[in-house]
Amino acid sequence: MTTAYREETIVAKEGTLLLKNLPFVEGDAVEVIVLSRPTPKANLYPLRGTVLRYDRPFAPAVEASEWDAEQ
Repeated sequence: MTTAYREETIVAKEGTLLLKNLPFVEGDAVEVIVLSRPTPKANLYPLRGTVLRYDRPFAPAVEASEWDAEQ
């Protein structure tokens, strides 16, 4: 049975990677595949971390009298 282990890290100087505390024992045969991740150029989530406040969260979106406006 093949066990997969995922670890994310950043490339250090001179293009080196250091992986510590891998869940394998000495002598295990492993295959290493390195995939690059594109760095996002723009903030994809500009509202992340901002404060949200709802003044009346359970109030109706429109008044009851407005439901009959189209009839």
